[in-house]
Amino acid sequence: MKTLIGWPITALILLLAVWPAAGATEHLLVPGDVLKITTRGEPDLSGTFTVGDDGVLVLPLNAGKIKIQGMTLAAFGDAVTQAMAQFVKEPQVTVELSKIKLPNVKVLGEVKKEGAYDLPDGSNVFHAIVAAGGFTALADRARISILHDDNTREKVDLTLEDRATPAALPKVSDGDVINVPQLGHYTVVGEVVKPAVNEQLPSDRLTLLQAVTRAGGFTPRGNQKRVRLMRADRTSLTADLSDPTAGDGGLDVLNGDTIIVDEVPINENNVFVLGGVTTQGARPYKPGMTLLGAIAGAGGPTLGAKLNQVVVVRPLPDGKGITIKADLNKIYADPGKDVPLVAGDYVWVPGAVPRAPVDRTDYLTRLLAPLILLF
Repeated sequence: MKTLIGWPITALILLLAVWPAAGATEHLLVPGDVLKITTRGEPDLSGTFTVGDDGVLVLPLNAGKIKIQGMTLAAFGDAVTQAMAQFVKEPQVTVELSKIKLPNVKVLGEVKKEGAYDLPDGSNVFHAIVAAGGFTALADRARISILHDDNTREKVDLTLEDRATPAALPKVSDGDVINVPQLGHYTVVGEVVKPAVNEQLPSDRLTLLQAVTRAGGFTPRGNQKRVRLMRADRTSLTADLSDPTAGDGGLDVLNGDTIIVDEVPINENNVFVLGGVTTQGARPYKPGMTLLGAIAGAGGPTLGAKLNQVVVVRPLPDGKGITIKADLNKIYADPGKDVPLVAGDYVWVPGAVPRAPVDRTDYLTRLLAPLILLF
């Protein structure tokens, strides 16, 4: 799609169509406006006056002060006529707006021309950004802020959904400061397929699970139950992403975040199935798990696996272990001979190893160490 100043042309045409035209809305008086007051036959009660910074206009000859900020010109004329009635019977007063103080708005950050701009009455945040040349390629359009003259702050999301309803965009006032921040970055390291450093945050929401998925997902030894999220202020949060159907971990990724996927601890409630199976690696241990169930959970044996030479190694606290030999052919024929497993067991199926084994050979070497020692 063609773009202009960083906006799709269709959206730009739509929003330009609602650019406030001169005189399209009734002007509300503000500090800096210049007003001409004419009292017929009374030159001392006439003149040109500027609304003060406090929104007050002082009338001549101590006729009084009028708090006019936010008034229409007609309402101001009525107030002046009432004030002049102290000096003139049935005064004939006309008021004119000699000079309008246009809202002056600063636009900073990821726009093409930072600076201060005088805008027509009724302008909104989009008009201010257009005046500043539009967004840069790094603009975070979902997290724009407006600092108003009274020190209140307003958040604005100028993603496509909001651009389609220009009437809902917040108006800008004199003294406002608009800041368009740069898109943030995050890092994913550890046991993911494609670690990413300084990855650019999207303009919309990014959850912890989505960030891990963008990094290619977990490696076979990635600890899905305990994913760490380190904020830019060094606070640390953890989430369980082991069941994608249960949710996204309840955490959003923010600018400067680092996601750390640790390695599964060797004997932390897992059974390890290695060798001639479709998917080598750790399998979550569940009470009642058996040898057949663990191998089935690993995708089953590969073609050429030696089913009659399967070995289960069970490490013991003293650093040694016991070995259980099993013949899967006999277990298939008589399931009653299946071997119950416990957390921390290693299952080795001799034979053809799949083409895409666990990502690092040192991992297989370390996991097979108990087997090597026992044979």
